[in-house]
Amino acid sequence: MLGWKLCCGTRLPADGFKREIAPGQGGRRSKEPTRMTSFISRLFGAKPAAEAGWITGEELAPCLAEALVIDVRGPGEFTGPLGHIEGARNIPLDRFAAETEALLAHDGPIVLVCHTDRRSSAAAAHLRAAGGKDVAVLRGGMVGWRGEGR
Repeated sequence: MLGWKLCCGTRLPADGFKREIAPGQGGRRSKEPTRMTSFISRLFGAKPAAEAGWITGEELAPCLAEALVIDVRGPGEFTGPLGHIEGARNIPLDRFAAETEALLAHDGPIVLVCHTDRRSSAAAAHLRAAGGKDVAVLRGGMVGWRGEGR
């Protein structure tokens, strides 16, 4: 299975949290967001699981050929002014649960994206609760992606 270490130089820990190390802290876990992911997991009938890892646009850009990018916004947003990441597949959040099995069959990293990162983090939590291992959320979503000049 292709992992983040192989395609991006970054490896997400087994617990799904990307470590952020600040001077003198030795490391801490980034726990964002929690209430929304728990709600969506309950909505989809999944048990709460550790949130997915996070990836920045800078980390994702060189990995686009290896990663399966799923945009969970609605079709109007997908084709709207912000556009979408080239090669991304549009699976709106309200249809996401129906696609879970097909997504879990993907042999490689999956990156979820939305407008900012709330809906995609909820979808990622659902996917991890269903057994997804190599799942990440694009930090800042399409707003962040476009803000980086991509």
